[in-house]
Amino acid sequence: MNLGIVLLGVAAIAQNGGPGEPAPAPFTSKDGGFSIAMPGTPTISFQQKETPAGMVINKIFQVIGEDKVNSVICTDYPGEINGDQEAFLNGVLQGLSQSTGGQLLTQKNIQVEGCPGRQVMLKLPLGLLHSRYFLKGKRIYQIVQLQMKGKDAPEEFDQYAASFRTSEPVGKLTDGMDGLSNWGEFRPKGGGFRLKMIGNPKEQLQKIPSPAGVVDVHLFHGINLKGETFGFSYHDVPKAVPIPTPENFYTQALAGSVANLKGKLVRRKAIEYEGQPAIEAEVALPGKMAFPDPTYVVRMYWLKDRMYQLIYVGPKASVESKEVVDFLGSFQLDGPGDPPREKGSTPRKKTAF
Repeated sequence: MNLGIVLLGVAAIAQNGGPGEPAPAPFTSKDGGFSIAMPGTPTISFQQKETPAGMVINKIFQVIGEDKVNSVICTDYPGEINGDQEAFLNGVLQGLSQSTGGQLLTQKNIQVEGCPGRQVMLKLPLGLLHSRYFLKGKRIYQIVQLQMKGKDAPEEFDQYAASFRTSEPVGKLTDGMDGLSNWGEFRPKGGGFRLKMIGNPKEQLQKIPSPAGVVDVHLFHGINLKGETFGFSYHDVPKAVPIPTPENFYTQALAGSVANLKGKLVRRKAIEYEGQPAIEAEVALPGKMAFPDPTYVVRMYWLKDRMYQLIYVGPKASVESKEVVDFLGSFQLDGPGDPPREKGSTPRKKTAF
């Protein structure tokens, strides 16, 4: 699977993480056939890829943590393994290394519930990737943690992975795939805006220190079947922080994003929202992965003392695609006749690109 683009996309959205991660709580997937302790409700998405063995579909469960991204990936292998499990597991590691562009630091053979597997650590541009994966029948389970901001805490990954348990799957792994692969209007209550979004993203809260106190940043993301990530965030701008002009504000915010991503600013242009200044920027991301020219595109809107960001992460060749252009252009503030801000999310309406 192209895990590289999935992890890179979510890590890019999570790049401003701060203190305040919720305590891990049990999460169970009946069709995935597992349970694990995660620091929040995971966003679920699918990714599919044609292989010589047939169509491979991955079901991905992800939570953005304080300074890490926690994931579980389930895959039903469509072909025959032919009894050579060691060679198969080596192939999974090779695919993981190629798709993430990571440098393999450690690996060891393991057994999980009597099933053969591997535990590996790779160095990525955005942090350290820990993965424990194993084969049970024809299903591959991957327990993954990307530790960011220079963190090196293998004991945290071991604790996370140790909470994983398998169970007898109920239903098919692809249950819900059609709904989570659809685009629809999404309006987070409390956000005061609406936009087009893929899947059914779950709100994930980060608490960011600032000179005026801790700022609550509300994050959402979805992933299409190609593994491209679409995200958005919003937070109130502390009034105690002096910001002379919108231009200065955007410059500071964009510089922080480029530095955190370890990327290179390729393009920046001024845009407007109802006469108010905003920006769109494109950042080339570091690392070589199983897709060309990894790219981060962001639109920033500072409106009514609130900062909104729409983010796309994927191959540069897709930046001008209808899917990406429509997503980035879909942002709309609520009008006077819309319901007031509340906690939670409204039902989605299906739309098609």
